[in-house]
Amino acid sequence: MSMARHLHTAHADLEDALGLLERELLRFREAGEADLDTVGETLYFLIHHGELPRYARERLVYHRLSDAQPPLRRLISAVERRQSALREEAQRLMETVEDMAEDVLVPKAEFDARAERFLRRQRHQLAIRRRRLLPLAERLLAEADWQAIESELSTHQVNRGGSDAPRPPLGHA
Repeated sequence: MSMARHLHTAHADLEDALGLLERELLRFREAGEADLDTVGETLYFLIHHGELPRYARERLVYHRLSDAQPPLRRLISAVERRQSALREEAQRLMETVEDMAEDVLVPKAEFDARAERFLRRQRHQLAIRRRRLLPLAERLLAEADWQAIESELSTHQVNRGGSDAPRPPLGHA
């Protein structure tokens, strides 16, 4: 499977996870109940997905793209900063969900607003990665770039000994 294909699959996994989270949050908003385990597992995946090899691949692609196309450095840097902020936001949401699972009272309107904001920001971030950066990488990186990325990824994986990151909540691997 080509590297770009791997990245498209990774993005589809993220989209699936966001859809699952959105459905559970809608159930919570409308019926006052949700599968908090599923919400927590999905948030956990969204927090830690960057540890999976396919997302390490994506970071390497963006760094290579940034080196090859210096005008894109600002955009790529902004995407990386937003991704870090989204991980922190997901962590706070997950802590709130854990509180809810332990019957701690959480203001519903506040939780709804935070969850909606997170989903909106995460979907926007994914759209930039999926519709802007990946197509640019496919168009602008040469075969030698893709091979260098794969070689670097192989070295990185050997040095790390693989990853214990969570699998996508829908079972996509």
